[in-house]
Amino acid sequence: MGVAHPDHLFRISAARPDDRLVLTKPIGTGILSSALKAGRIDDPYITQRMVESMVCLNESAARAAHDAGCQAATDVTGFGLLGHLRKMLEASSCAATLFVDRIPLLPGVRRFAEEGIVPGGTRRNVEWVEHSLHHGDFDDITVALLADAQTSGGLLLCWPDKAGEAPGPVIGTVTEGPAGRISLV
Repeated sequence: MGVAHPDHLFRISAARPDDRLVLTKPIGTGILSSALKAGRIDDPYITQRMVESMVCLNESAARAAHDAGCQAATDVTGFGLLGHLRKMLEASSCAATLFVDRIPLLPGVRRFAEEGIVPGGTRRNVEWVEHSLHHGDFDDITVALLADAQTSGGLLLCWPDKAGEAPGPVIGTVTEGPAGRISLV
């Protein structure tokens, strides 16, 4: 299982230590969709940014990953960033470190999570990754944001160390360690 590109299949089982983790879209569509349904979003900019993210295709990012020699990738959808990363790490017998301050969030998403607007799928994702997660001093809201069940999310790419510029921010690195272990720093 992985992400398909017309010329290549990216596998979730091909992550290797020292690969950089690249995320191609900001996260938060699950929480923002719930806020929108509840009539809580009063800023059109927040809705606009959410919709722009969801309609943005992953094609150019997949092409850049193919051209850079990426072997491992997954989409970030219903299991959230943490859930999809855990599945990739378990399949690859690796661990990872995520740099929380580098993970892009859609505008307003933290505020709505702090107000308790967290979908049931996101809560289940948190429960599923909890035993694999070392979250240090990060609070429950941060963990929920990283586990947010995405609609039309981006790609999580294992960008080779020697590859050129990535199509998104480097949010972490694949490491040696227990399969599926995620550390937040």
